[in-house]
Amino acid sequence: MSHIDALVQDAQSYTGQQEIQPNQGFQDPAFSAKMFGVGFYKGAPWCAFFVMMVLFETYADEPDVLAYLKRYCSPSTATMWQNFRASPQIITGQTPKLGAIAVWEEGNGTDGHTGIVVDVDADGIHFSTVEGNSNTDGSRDGYEVAQNTHALGQPHSQFNLNLLGFGYMPD
Repeated sequence: MSHIDALVQDAQSYTGQQEIQPNQGFQDPAFSAKMFGVGFYKGAPWCAFFVMMVLFETYADEPDVLAYLKRYCSPSTATMWQNFRASPQIITGQTPKLGAIAVWEEGNGTDGHTGIVVDVDADGIHFSTVEGNSNTDGSRDGYEVAQNTHALGQPHSQFNLNLLGFGYMPD
């Protein structure tokens, strides 16, 4: 199985995991241990921590890849995007691809959201992501890991987050 396929499957396997509201930890002890293991702390927004946890699990067997992911990933979505753009190893772009990390920004501020692309329609415009700290309404401050569908050129659901782009992971 390719790393991209494993990344997609791993992300989807966590769909439905719920937090102890508001952002105080997680109901499932095993999931909670993994999230705290990548640096999550009580009260923190956790979409980027979720992405980091899935990436670190998926690439645990690739020490070189894991090392640069740990260097460039951040619990701040704005910092993660800046790091991806500056990284010589992570290619960024505007096309959704399986296993890519989608990053959104609220206005021109530092708040944002992130998720892992798990499906891309044949039209290349519509794509689905698995997102932590979300819900099925597409919130960026939700209570669970949820799968949501998006379209290029449209804001992230009703929350008006603008897509910055995608960070493409190695296969």
